[in-house]
Amino acid sequence: MTLSPASVLSCSYYNQGCDGGYPYLVGKHAMDFGIPTAECAPYGGAGEGSPDKCHGECFKDESQVVFADNYNYVGGFYGVCGQHHMMQSLLEHGPLVVALEVPIPFNSANGGHVVGESYLTALRQMRTDMHRDEKTDMERASPGDHHRRAPLAPVKMIEAKWSLNEDADGKPCESSVAAGAANSAVQSSDLGEAYVERGDNRFALNSDKLDDTANPFESAKATLAKTLNVSPGCVNLAMVDGTMNGWEYTNHAITLVGWGSQKYTDDDGNEDEVKYWIIRNSWGDYYGDAGYAYLLRGQNYAGIESQAVDVTIDRDRGMMKKWLAEMGEPSSFEETNKQVEVDALGNIIQRD
Repeated sequence: MTLSPASVLSCSYYNQGCDGGYPYLVGKHAMDFGIPTAECAPYGGAGEGSPDKCHGECFKDESQVVFADNYNYVGGFYGVCGQHHMMQSLLEHGPLVVALEVPIPFNSANGGHVVGESYLTALRQMRTDMHRDEKTDMERASPGDHHRRAPLAPVKMIEAKWSLNEDADGKPCESSVAAGAANSAVQSSDLGEAYVERGDNRFALNSDKLDDTANPFESAKATLAKTLNVSPGCVNLAMVDGTMNGWEYTNHAITLVGWGSQKYTDDDGNEDEVKYWIIRNSWGDYYGDAGYAYLLRGQNYAGIESQAVDVTIDRDRGMMKKWLAEMGEPSSFEETNKQVEVDALGNIIQRD
């Protein structure tokens, strides 16, 4: 079964058809209205830049439409994506939508060649840091003609959100202490210099101001539990790397389906390795290897690691609900892959 990209071009209120749009808002469209099959809503004139009128009949029967259960930028919000978060999301949820500013080599991808490899080789020959500026710790634009706006300062933010769980007996943990008072307690703790107010049940920590020996997660959780007068197990605390990579210009969306690496021997006889993403393009089977290609990984090449979008399928309504009911016992890709983890360099560090 193939879902209909034409239905998004013709029927979405959130994007501009063939004149542009955002993968994030395609996720919103999929959650609100669903996506029918390509058989019901064929591509038609969209290939020539003139999408057909919306096939409204394709949405009459909910069991013939696939809905999104959730959608978000990988990492939690725009600007904190990166190789590590993308690989982990691929393992847990499957393919991602990514965007890039199409570089010239992208147009001629074929034969298993890694697009961007020549850029990586040039950087190595110059002995240049791959994509970080040593003085500011900011990302460079890669390749050099990629348009991006760097963040204003090399501040590394850790974004935190907390709530209360159920206790060991399954009863909701409760506290009469206001969220603002709990946040103030974190600000008064040993994390205070790094504390940034976010309001309600949120705060942030500037990691540039944290002591090298600090354990912000454990310290904040213990402080919250003590202030709220609950056990530490009652506190559900989530922290994500909020380092902003700046704004990235992109002009083409593709599907990210996997990753890999290959070793090779350079001209000096030294063994090296090139890491790559496996992508599926939308330009037909003639492109690359039957529609697929390989792009440099770990360097934010052409912005590919800047704004990936993760869309999860809704299993409780629409076509997926019908299919799972027919199958009897649903199986989950996510459940079978959660034991695999990826470190910040893109290496698998655990497999059970």
